[in-house]
Amino acid sequence: MILEIIGQAIGIVAMAFNVLSFQAKNSKGIILFQFFGGMFFSINFLLIGSYIGAMLNFLGMLRALFFAFRDKWHISKTLLTAVFCILFVSTYPILFTVFGKPFNVFNAILEIIPVCSMILSTFAYGVEAKKFRILALIYSPMWLAYNIAVFSIGAIISETLCIISAIVALIRYKRKENNVQNNNG
Repeated sequence: MILEIIGQAIGIVAMAFNVLSFQAKNSKGIILFQFFGGMFFSINFLLIGSYIGAMLNFLGMLRALFFAFRDKWHISKTLLTAVFCILFVSTYPILFTVFGKPFNVFNAILEIIPVCSMILSTFAYGVEAKKFRILALIYSPMWLAYNIAVFSIGAIISETLCIISAIVALIRYKRKENNVQNNNG
C-alpha cells in the first residue's frame, strides 16, 4: 500500500512536467519537459503495478532525449521514429510474456491503447509545435482512458490538463492567425 501511495505522489510530480510541456514555446522545449515527465511517470506506473505504462514511459523518456538532440547528434528523424515505434510495439508481447500479465480480451485491448498512443505521439515529435498540439488531442485521450483503467491519479490529471492545455494553445494560435489576417486585410 505504501508503494502505491508513493507511486501516486510521484505521478503528481510527473504531471507537473507534462502540463508544462504544452506551454513551451517550441518543440524542443516540449520534448525536454516530457523527458522529465516520462522519467517520473515510469516510476509512478512501476510502483502502481502498471508495467506497460512503466516501460512505455521509460522509452518515452529516451525518445524525448534523442529527439531533443537529434540534430546535434546527426540522427535521422525517420530512423528515430522507426526505432522507437518498434520499441513501443515490443513492450506489448513483453508485458504478457516476461511480466506474466494474463492474456485475455480485456487486457489485450487495454494494454494496446497506450502503445498506439506512444506510436502516434512519436510521429508528432517530427512536426512543428502547432501540429504537435493537434496530434496531442488524439493521443492524450488514449492515455487518459488507460490511466483511468489503472487508476493513476497523477496521470489522469496530467492527461486531462494536457488536453485542456493543448486546446488553449490552439486557441492562442488561432487568435494570432486571426490578428495577422486582420492586420493584413
